[in-house]
Amino acid sequence: MKKNNNYIVEQINIFSKKIKNLKTHFLIHKKDQHSRIGLLKKIMHRKKLLKYFKNNNFKKYLIFKKK
Repeated sequence: MKKNNNYIVEQINIFSKKIKNLKTHFLIHKKDQHSRIGLLKKIMHRKKLLKYFKNNNFKKYLIFKKK
């Protein structure tokens, strides 16, 4: 069964965009703890996806990280 690595890359990109949006949100709302918890969950999920991608397709992972 062939794994679809493009799907994983898209998920990583989506989480990166959401994290970037939350960072700008925190510039305005510094004491928003509820969103901070959501940010940490998104960071951990992206980290897990990157680890999975690295373990399953290291060559494409290196190309992805250079972008």
